[in-house]
Amino acid sequence: MTKRALFCFNTARFAAHHRLDLLRASQRQGLEIHVACPEGKETEILISEGFTVHTLNLSRKGINPLREILTLFQLNKIVRKIRPHIFQAFTIKPVIYGAVVCKFHKNVQAFLTVTGLGSAAIAKSPSKRLLWWLIRQLYKWSLSASQSTLVFQNDTDQKLFTQFKLIAPARTKIIPGTGVNIKLFSTNLPPFSSPTIIYAGRIIKDKGLVELVCACKKLANENIEFNLLIYGELDLGNPSHFTSKEWQELCQLSFVDCKGFQRDLTQVLARARIACLPSYREGFPLFLLEAGAAGLPSVSTDVPGCNALVTDQYNGLLVPAQDTNALYAALKLLLKDSKLAQKLGENAKNHVAKYYDQQHIIAEYLELYSQEEQSKAA
Repeated sequence: MTKRALFCFNTARFAAHHRLDLLRASQRQGLEIHVACPEGKETEILISEGFTVHTLNLSRKGINPLREILTLFQLNKIVRKIRPHIFQAFTIKPVIYGAVVCKFHKNVQAFLTVTGLGSAAIAKSPSKRLLWWLIRQLYKWSLSASQSTLVFQNDTDQKLFTQFKLIAPARTKIIPGTGVNIKLFSTNLPPFSSPTIIYAGRIIKDKGLVELVCACKKLANENIEFNLLIYGELDLGNPSHFTSKEWQELCQLSFVDCKGFQRDLTQVLARARIACLPSYREGFPLFLLEAGAAGLPSVSTDVPGCNALVTDQYNGLLVPAQDTNALYAALKLLLKDSKLAQKLGENAKNHVAKYYDQQHIIAEYLELYSQEEQSKAA
């Protein structure tokens, strides 16, 4: 009998951009692949790969009790229809809702990947603190089912969950991010005419984009030659989103070149000088993995997720989050000292190749799935 696996995502883009190779590898292992996610432009990519896609009406913004209950019932209906042997979810709502649904389907083994804690975990306002407390209670209740395994992308998040007693340590595992296909980043291209700083990711304030632009303003005021390329789209569903007007004003600055979303950054990274992600908190950033694979040094923040990948003065530079002056100084150093930038970039490339090859990461997920099948057979 063919084993069925249901993968749940908060967007079709996340599925197609971050986990497509895992889906393909799972299919090659003989699993019948189903995907539950909101409909998007990338839905056609998933269908073309031979996956069965189920539309899930899931909102990433806020918590509307009625809407969330409807989403929960819809996901339960999908699980009841498919009767998957394996349920794999990514990001906050799919993880929590998937855990709740799987509590009532005892033959489904749930693997739930925490890709980040969300803006509520780092916010200071009383309302956000209350929301973070509520999210923790939802995690604790939903994860009480013994057949679920929680996968973390860094050990800081894992320790936080066990510290709050949201899950027993024995039911957790760390698999760092998605990994990268090292072979794709062997392209040698001539550099851009000006030293280029590149950012790629969601266009939200929690990624440190305000600080990045302010730091680059200081560089421009000193007539330091550089260019800032920003790849990504506005994420209006995130609590820390930019308004269209705010973002248009930033993109009009002479040193900023806003490129929009681009799925394949291989050639862009091969020509850049510095990768910059001054985020407030991450799970395990794919952008920094890809930058390292391309031989770029990273300027990032000393926060969970980023500091799991970047070691200060080894494969990049780490600065405090929300510190414009420190970010400016780090960028200036690498723009001025090409030998240091080259050394850190070489270390980054070797580090990613050694520890984060995509095939290793995918193999860890496939081993989880096969171990479950073996345990049930026993």
